[in-house]
Amino acid sequence: DQWVVRLVPYLTGKAQIAYGNLDPAQATDYDYVKRTILRRCDICGEMYWQRFRTLQYKHGDQPRDIYIRLKDLFYKWIQPERKTVYELAERMIMEQFLQVLPEDVQVWVREHRPESGERAIALAEDYQLARRTTIKKG
Repeated sequence: DQWVVRLVPYLTGKAQIAYGNLDPAQATDYDYVKRTILRRCDICGEMYWQRFRTLQYKHGDQPRDIYIRLKDLFYKWIQPERKTVYELAERMIMEQFLQVLPEDVQVWVREHRPESGERAIALAEDYQLARRTTIKKG
């Protein structure tokens, strides 16, 4: 119950604005406050995935520290405590699917943040169909 009270003095920028826009009843619910701030600051699974995939070993880094960072980013991206094995498998398959798409299609699909493999397929197909139509007219 006291996490929000402890957190608020440290909020700045977008996080502070997000908190300030909550009504008083919501402002005391830590989970709601956390979700609101993360959404406002655009901190989502996609961001953790990007950090996970692009983490670089730098001179002076310790192997254990790199491993711990990767593990932390992976769990924040996947959130296994909230998903079934099937949902985790779908997420991993969809990410690999996106990786093999041409870059322009990949960008388009990612921008629309599909929640399922079927939605990702539909977006990719729609993009390719629209692109072929545009090319024929031009």
